[in-house]
Amino acid sequence: MGKCAWLMLTAFCVFAAPLFGKPKMRVQLYGERFEFVSGVNYAYVYLILPNGDRATGLCGTAGEKSCTLESFAPEKRKKSACTLPGEPLIKLTCYESETYEADRKKNDITLYGGSGKVTYHIYGSW
Repeated sequence: MGKCAWLMLTAFCVFAAPLFGKPKMRVQLYGERFEFVSGVNYAYVYLILPNGDRATGLCGTAGEKSCTLESFAPEKRKKSACTLPGEPLIKLTCYESETYEADRKKNDITLYGGSGKVTYHIYGSW
């Protein structure tokens, strides 16, 4: 193999390696609700994880950072009727088969949407 070809192959491996990293998991957003309490915006999300577990996540912010996760195609976002088992009084906004790429580190899960990423703290199941 020529020296030039060897250098090109080496450069490709070095620069392309991060592109082929660990694939992100896909998480379904079942629903979400928002509360405003004492100057803090709270966003609660109800997720279905790849293994079928159901997780409740929370994001709270008083600053400029947003806890709102936007769909990649907002014009195609379809709302659906929903309720949480055992919680008929909680008003949710639910979506039809809306999935996002996600990364999870312990009890924090980051979802990647059309407006960037939002990190939620998983605090229970539903």
